[in-house]
Amino acid sequence: MRPAATTTKTTTTVTKTTVVKVLKPKAATVTTAALPKTGDNNWVVASVALFLLGTVLLASAYRC
Repeated sequence: MRPAATTTKTTTTVTKTTVVKVLKPKAATVTTAALPKTGDNNWVVASVALFLLGTVLLASAYRC
């Protein structure tokens, strides 16, 4: 007697992936950060001073 022959079935699945590359156009002109005008310096100094004053007042109120 012969043993029963066994059959093996192999399935191969091939998947195709598509890569889409989006090209972003580079700007023709490079934009630089605009510096504040000399007349704006007073507002910057006043804003920083008021911020620091408010911070000190909040810190002192928190400690009391």
